[in-house]
Amino acid sequence: MTRWVAAFAARADTPFGAVGSLLSLGGIWNAYAVPPGYESLVGAVARLVLTLVGVVAFLRSRLPDKWGLAGAAAVGLAVASVGVSGPGRAAFEWLIGVWGGFGVFRDAQQYVAPLALVAALGLGLLTEHVAGRKAWVGALVLVPVAVLPTLAWGALGRLDAVRYPDGWTAAREVIRRDPEPGEVLVLPFESYRRFPWNGHRAVLDPAQRFFAVAGRRVVTNDAVRVGGLVVGSEDPRAQEVERVLVGPSPDLRAAGFRYVIVDAGTVGERHRFDVWLRSAKVLVDTGDLRLYRFDGQVAAR
Repeated sequence: MTRWVAAFAARADTPFGAVGSLLSLGGIWNAYAVPPGYESLVGAVARLVLTLVGVVAFLRSRLPDKWGLAGAAAVGLAVASVGVSGPGRAAFEWLIGVWGGFGVFRDAQQYVAPLALVAALGLGLLTEHVAGRKAWVGALVLVPVAVLPTLAWGALGRLDAVRYPDGWTAAREVIRRDPEPGEVLVLPFESYRRFPWNGHRAVLDPAQRFFAVAGRRVVTNDAVRVGGLVVGSEDPRAQEVERVLVGPSPDLRAAGFRYVIVDAGTVGERHRFDVWLRSAKVLVDTGDLRLYRFDGQVAAR
């Protein structure tokens, strides 16, 4: 795990460097987690200024126990900033090597959360103070647009909830009604997907949560890819499945699976899955999803 610290360290997603990005409540390593235009100079300056203004307003307030939260914000920012430097990353790597539980420092930018709360409270108090002054109303309305212009009007209409296809709901209902035991496997065995129904945006495969009904376990890959680096699976069951899938013709029934869901993949991958699952029955096939079931008793896990 130690070599993964650098991959997940805070990044400079503004012109102000990594620490400046953290101070403006950014710095995440995943470029897909932020909307287009996030790195623009206007938005970056607005976010940094708003954060600082919010912090000052919070510190000048009369809120009870404010210094406890202020201290947590300072410590959180310090922790997030440690991984920015080489010595800091080395320190995290050493700690994780001593005890795996220190792996919580891997995505250190998450520790700016107390700072975000401080800034939010401060800006809320400031807004309440100036709301009665008509001269400030227009400025307050323009603040969200200045912070991130590309999100105006819901990213020009592109920001919207995504509905799961009907095939997903139909497959879940089939699994829910089945009293027989056995796990559910999701293929391709990758943690991130690009679905046509979500605009081909990279997303953590939602199948593990969507199909976890009636206490049935859904096994998915928990490995993470960051550029050319692959952070391997930490789930022992996922590691076991990886070894099973390496073979030319994996016996998924013997591996403990009653259901197999194919929710993505290239034409070649789907053909290979059909070969693996030729003894299974297809219960749902909607194009975007195919649900297979092995009838009879499967190996208990």
